[in-house]
Amino acid sequence: MTTGTRTFLAAGIPAWLALFAFSASADSLLVGQRQWPNAKIQWVQDGKVRFTAADGSQQAVPIATVVRLEVDLRDDLNRGEQLRAEGKTAEAVTAYEAALRTESRNDLGGFLRYRLMDLYGRSGQLDRAVEMFLDLVKQPDFYVVAKDWRPQNVAAVRPKVREAAIMQLEDGLRQIKTGLASESVRQLRDFIQASAAGSAAEMQGTAPSGAPRTGGQSPAGAGGAADVGGVEEPAQTPWPGLAVLQRGRYEEALRAADRALAQEDLPPDVLADVLYVRGVALWHLAKDRFRVLQAGWALAQLTIEFPTSLHVPECQYYLGLVHDRLGQTGQARQLLQQALQSAGASADVKERARKALAGLPEKD
Repeated sequence: MTTGTRTFLAAGIPAWLALFAFSASADSLLVGQRQWPNAKIQWVQDGKVRFTAADGSQQAVPIATVVRLEVDLRDDLNRGEQLRAEGKTAEAVTAYEAALRTESRNDLGGFLRYRLMDLYGRSGQLDRAVEMFLDLVKQPDFYVVAKDWRPQNVAAVRPKVREAAIMQLEDGLRQIKTGLASESVRQLRDFIQASAAGSAAEMQGTAPSGAPRTGGQSPAGAGGAADVGGVEEPAQTPWPGLAVLQRGRYEEALRAADRALAQEDLPPDVLADVLYVRGVALWHLAKDRFRVLQAGWALAQLTIEFPTSLHVPECQYYLGLVHDRLGQTGQARQLLQQALQSAGASADVKERARKALAGLPEKD
C-alpha cells in the first residue's frame, strides 16, 4: 500500500465508519455497498460467508466481497477488521494474529488466515503470506479464495524471505496430494521465481521495466499474472460499464454497476471497475446527503480493497469532493492534494484536483 493511500485511509475512513457503525450486540457484514446488521454468521463454506439476515432469510456472499465482518464475542477479529479498514496494516496484523491464536472455529480461523495472507503479502512478509496460502489452499472451503492469490511487489521482497517462501512452496508440492491444490501451489511458486528472475534482469538492463496494465487494478493486486519483472499479462476486455460512464450516462452506469454487484463471483479487476463506476455515477447523481455518502462508500471501498487500482487517484479526487460537500474541508484538501501528487494520476485528474483545491475555502 502506498504512503499516500495509507495517509488517506487514516484520515478519511474513520468518518465513514462512524457514520455506518456496526451493532455491538450481533454479527454484521458490509458487503459491497450493502450492510447486513443484526445478522448471525452460520459458517464460512465454499469460499462464502453464510449467514442468517435480520429478516430470517438465509444468505451467502463471497469472502472476497466482504469489506468488513463483525462477529459477536470475537473482539480481536473485530479489532483487526476495524484497523484494516483504517489502513493500519501492522496493527491489524497484530489483532488478527491474536485472534487466530485463540480461535476455536475452523471456519473463522480460515477467514483470519485469508486476511493475514493478504496483509502479509502487502507488507513484504512473503514467507508468512505463503504459510497462510498453504494452509488455505488445502481446505475445500477456502481453496476458491486462495488458489489465485498473488503477492504484491515480489521484486521488492528481501531475497532471503523470497527464498524461504519458495522453499515452503516446494515443501507444499511434496506434501499436498490434491491435484488442484498442487497446481495452484506450482503456479504461485513459478510466479515468485519469475518475478525474482525478472527483477534481476531488469536491474541489469536486460528486461523491460513492466508491461502495460489494463483493467481497474494492477495485476499484482488483482491476484492474476503480474507485470513484475517483464512477465507480461494478457490483455483484458474492459467491463462495459466503463464506456457507459465515460459517455456521461450516469443512471445507466449506476444500474449496470448494481446489476454486476448482485452477482456472487466477480473477478477482482471487474469488481474494482464496478466500484469505481458506481461511486462516480452516484456522485454525479447525488441530490442529497445519503447519495453523497453512498458515493463515498463505493469510492472508499475501492481504495481499501484495491490500493493498486489505476482508479485510485481519481477516487481520491472524488472523495475530496465528497468531503467538501459534507463540510469536511481539511479532509477534502488532503485527498485532493494526494490526487494531485499521485504518480498514477492522469493530467486530466490532476487539473481537476488543482481547480477543486483552488475553490476550497482558505480556512477549514
